[in-house]
Amino acid sequence: PTPHPPPHARQPAPRAPTATPHQTPADRATTAPTPPPPPAARPPHPNPHVPLVPRAPAIYTASLQAAPPDSRHYSGGCFLKIDMATHNVGVVGRAPEGEGIISMALDRKRNRLYGLTYPHGLLLLCDLATGKTTNIGGFFGKGEQGYFRKPEASPICRSLALDPRDGIVYWSDSPGRIRAYDAESERAYWLPGHPLVRDGIRGSHIWRQILWHPVEQVFYGLLYKNNELFRFDPINKTVDFIDHIAAAQYRNSKHAFEPPATLAFCLAPDSETLCYLTTGPSMLTCSNRRVRRTVHFVSYHLPTRQYRDFGALRLSDGRYPIYCQSISINDGMVYAICWIELPSGKYDKNWDSIRQARAKGRPVESENHIEGANLVRFVMPH
Repeated sequence: PTPHPPPHARQPAPRAPTATPHQTPADRATTAPTPPPPPAARPPHPNPHVPLVPRAPAIYTASLQAAPPDSRHYSGGCFLKIDMATHNVGVVGRAPEGEGIISMALDRKRNRLYGLTYPHGLLLLCDLATGKTTNIGGFFGKGEQGYFRKPEASPICRSLALDPRDGIVYWSDSPGRIRAYDAESERAYWLPGHPLVRDGIRGSHIWRQILWHPVEQVFYGLLYKNNELFRFDPINKTVDFIDHIAAAQYRNSKHAFEPPATLAFCLAPDSETLCYLTTGPSMLTCSNRRVRRTVHFVSYHLPTRQYRDFGALRLSDGRYPIYCQSISINDGMVYAICWIELPSGKYDKNWDSIRQARAKGRPVESENHIEGANLVRFVMPH
């Protein structure tokens, strides 16, 4: 089908880009870029990977990396509290040495934070009243140590599902199982079977993102491998697959490769529409420039089961976002932090310094590409 016209994202007033906070300007020559270090020498993922969760009068989040990229010593990620009145940032809990916090959930009623760590997949419980952080244990074998080169390595779940009614927290694993932890009984247990296994899908069956629906009292989530939307009822312990909500080009045809699901998945203020920024295919622009991938805005209306792909985001200056892992909707506007490729110094006077800084601690998925992280917004389409 012909894609719908794309919503046009527009940026706030431009600012002089700088390296991300964990990076320092490189002082080596620019004529011969230093090759990336081997996997064993890489630091944990440098990008923040958990949501900002409001709980008045503060916002809670967590850090994934706490050591400089050049350092072999890593003191451990932190649970953080941001005071909205003073903007002060405080540490309320810390992961074990060598571990960053890659997913997080807040239990508002019981005053607790949960986190999964990287690279070993430890479950942490932080009691906000006492400041005590408890290591519940590891649930992902050897985790992601060694970048999956060892048979005992296992991908770590990027999103925790916390049931606000009873405080039980859930996560999934690559074989498609769902595990739960009940802090009241201090018990971890598997749900029956492999509820996330989808017939005909090879590889990992772990979920990528999951969210609580306060009206229906269930979770909605996305499988990492194939953008499959599912409904998880924790009381009845059932999983129902609903629809495939990838970009239209992948949804209606059988591609050998489909980009995995993103974390940019949320419930709209109407509590009826799921909104999703998903990775789309490459495209050739009017200026004959190849964009290696795109970001599509997709909506899914739950009562009518209506799927809509509104097309690729395009900035007012002609550039296209190529990657996105966050989304928020407020007052009819959609906000997101998007990766935007910088094809040359034309768009950014600090292009070369960004290139050098990224060589020190770049994520594996974006090697050999120079990108800037931008806050973008566009009107919520209907």
